[in-house]
Amino acid sequence: MTLEQADTTASLIETGLTILAILGGWYVGYRSFYRNRFDRPRLTLKAQARATSPTEILIDVELSNLGSPKVDLAESGRGVKFWYAVPADNSAGVDWEDPRRVVRLFTNHSWIEARESVTEQIYIPEVDARRTIRVEARIVAVNLRSPVLRLPISNIEVSTVAIATPFHERRGEVSPHGQEAGAN
Repeated sequence: MTLEQADTTASLIETGLTILAILGGWYVGYRSFYRNRFDRPRLTLKAQARATSPTEILIDVELSNLGSPKVDLAESGRGVKFWYAVPADNSAGVDWEDPRRVVRLFTNHSWIEARESVTEQIYIPEVDARRTIRVEARIVAVNLRSPVLRLPISNIEVSTVAIATPFHERRGEVSPHGQEAGAN
């Protein structure tokens, strides 16, 4: 083999290794992005609350797992709390009384599958639905594992707030601004 042939061979080997290194780096970067973006749990929680009578509220809660791994739900740390609005002492704003009670949420579910949504409707009697009520739903997911290293990572907590506007006895309707529907 001449010096010229050896130089050409070395150049071809260098080009081939450079192409392999670029493709390998692209693949590792893509897999890392994909795993971190899609193989992670992504929980969303939505809640709506409405007064159905002067003494009852109805709360609709939806939990969705937009990620790809299954997510285990904690036995404790999942529930709905609600507070009554009271006029604030120092401004025209609103303060909230201490929570009245906590109602357990998704008691029939111990996990949520990938890309699954579960809903629950909670009926709460014996409340003063003639007042504005603040509702907070909270879920804690546990035993999550890193998709790459399979090591435990921290728990995920998601929460959301909904407002139930006061119930109006005369028409049985709820308006968004606390006035009877149709009133000027």
